[in-house]
Amino acid sequence: MGGSFKVERLQAEWDQFYALEESINVANTLIIANAILKPGCASLANRIRNRRVDITIMRHRIDDLFNSNDMLHNVKFKWANRNCNKATNFMNKYAITNNCNSNFGMNYPTTIHDYVMFDAIN
Repeated sequence: MGGSFKVERLQAEWDQFYALEESINVANTLIIANAILKPGCASLANRIRNRRVDITIMRHRIDDLFNSNDMLHNVKFKWANRNCNKATNFMNKYAITNNCNSNFGMNYPTTIHDYVMFDAIN
């Protein structure tokens, strides 16, 4: 898969919305019938759940997204609290400090395994 970026100055909520939109596009490409999407932004998750009563521009973009994708009728949106995800935090810091640009396969450092197990149990 290739990567890209959008040259815009965004608020965090719009940034999360664009990331969610890209996730939905990937799910459509991979023909995933059922999915649970977890935006890390609580206000975006609330906007999606309460989109019928919202009167902002964001609501119209969310409605457009839902109307353009039949897949979204089988998708659940839940807010993911990122503060307690030690494995993700560690992998992000590890990738940045070690200039990693490859995917982990089955041969990943034991430190990552320890963090994943800790998050899975807690």
